[in-house]
Amino acid sequence: MDLTKINLNYYSFGYLGGFVDKSIKKMTIKELSQLADSLDFGGIEFPVDYLFCDKYLDLDNYLKNNKGLNIFISFENFNVKVLKLIIPILKRNGIHKARIKMSNYFGGNRYKMIDFQKILEEFTNDLNRLKFFLLDHEFQLLIENHQDLNSHDILKIINAISEKCIGVNWDVGNSLPTGETPAQFYENIKDHIYNIHIKDYKTIRNKNAMEYHRCIIGEGNIGLNDILRLLIQEDYNGMMSLELGAYTKRVSYVFKEEYWAAYPCYQDNHKLKYFDFVNSKIKSSVNFDKIKTPTKESELFQIEQSTQNLRDLN
Repeated sequence: MDLTKINLNYYSFGYLGGFVDKSIKKMTIKELSQLADSLDFGGIEFPVDYLFCDKYLDLDNYLKNNKGLNIFISFENFNVKVLKLIIPILKRNGIHKARIKMSNYFGGNRYKMIDFQKILEEFTNDLNRLKFFLLDHEFQLLIENHQDLNSHDILKIINAISEKCIGVNWDVGNSLPTGETPAQFYENIKDHIYNIHIKDYKTIRNKNAMEYHRCIIGEGNIGLNDILRLLIQEDYNGMMSLELGAYTKRVSYVFKEEYWAAYPCYQDNHKLKYFDFVNSKIKSSVNFDKIKTPTKESELFQIEQSTQNLRDLN
């Protein structure tokens, strides 16, 4: 793949980014940019509220001083007030889209969540409150399938508000936890995808659950390379970024009947195709090599190897 069309995502750095150990000094945007440049990436993606907090003048100055750098913005937390403060700054600096997520829930295990529908409704209402602000600023928020929303959920939100201001940030690795193969997610919502997180997982079955373990891009078993080849074939021209998974494993109980009761949108034919895919991909937990305690060296090695695997993909 042509790495100049891909950004390096700050979220890949669970250790260096301070997500794993908050006592260490976080990687700076300058350091992220230097690493991306050394690996031939086209730009960077970073969580603006995580790195800049409420230092809006600093953000404005950074963007003004880096006009030549390809930048994609993520929001770590969905906050209407903060969005209204930051979006005008982004627009002034030529940025028209940003990634958001609904929550910090993982695994798609809705049957365990008493308040899921309430959270989804509140999220949709907040987006609706932003509708005319977004339209006035000609700005689009891209909802990530953050292991809580599937393609059907996001399509409903887009249809309820407007495709002019709501789109999709597709995390390839987050499709399976919410009951869709990557291909099923893509086919259902591909016309609304404007940014893609290239993520891979080593998945294993553990009794009634499927576990997702961080791995080097290209060494997982979720069919990532097939998806990337499909994107090349279909001439996808939106933005993309390399994002390694979190160090904490994700778990979804897809082998429980209760799991599927929370997804009435899926018909039997869909579930058959899903399990055909899952059963052909996942491995037994026997002799599974789990990732050791992260270090700066191991994290940089994972990034470099992931980069090489992407570069070699035809």
